[in-house]
Amino acid sequence: MYKKPPRLTKAIGNFPAIYGLGQLTNLIALLAAWIFNKFVQNINTIEQQETFERSFGTMNSLIPPNIFCGIVLFVYMVFAAAFFEELLCRGILLNALKPYGHGFAIIITGFLFGIMHGNFQQFTYAFVLGIVLAYITIQTGSILTATILHALFNSFAGIVMVFISTQDVQNYLFERGHAQQQEETSLVLAGFGMFIALFFGMVIAGICLAINKLTKLKTYKAQNPFTEISPKRKTFLFFTSLPVILMLLLTIDRFAGGFIALFITRLFE
Repeated sequence: MYKKPPRLTKAIGNFPAIYGLGQLTNLIALLAAWIFNKFVQNINTIEQQETFERSFGTMNSLIPPNIFCGIVLFVYMVFAAAFFEELLCRGILLNALKPYGHGFAIIITGFLFGIMHGNFQQFTYAFVLGIVLAYITIQTGSILTATILHALFNSFAGIVMVFISTQDVQNYLFERGHAQQQEETSLVLAGFGMFIALFFGMVIAGICLAINKLTKLKTYKAQNPFTEISPKRKTFLFFTSLPVILMLLLTIDRFAGGFIALFITRLFE
């Protein structure tokens, strides 16, 4: 599963285009969120409005209280999340669905990967990213490439978490009056500014590369080695597959507020 594929370096070299594609879909999601935000203003009760807005929330709105929490979030996003999410989605789930056709497996795992993020804004780019990572996993025959690309993708948000956890950046972003009184820019602020410039440069270049690759993309012919199985039988096998059932339960639980996880936790108390 984690064997080194022969074209590992070439596959990782596609990261700028993959990142650009993810951010392009993220911009579309932000635009949709802005439009829906106008709709939210017409919702009658405050409770309904908060529920609606919470469905568009992301982890990026979290502000670490100190540098230690920022580093913990970085490690979680870059290493733990990338490893376990790839093991679950592109490892267990994708392999369980490949007998029903590679194209089917790619789309379904991408969809569930988007849903498991628990909000509509992240769903859009996570869905697209999940499709790309599943395609790369099938092409390379290993989830190692997808895990590395996933970690690289999360590293940008992880670095932002580390910067935002510092007092200098928090003062600059949320207390502009205090920041303007500073006689000189700190090294942390200078580093943050350089990183933001690098980020936007990566986004612009990545979107251009992604559009270029999409215009040259060949039609992907889904492999389906089990054509003798009827569509009805495939549907039955799909919904009785243990990995699929577990994944559906996890995604539903994520949107439902973590009731299943809370129940399991209380069983061991």
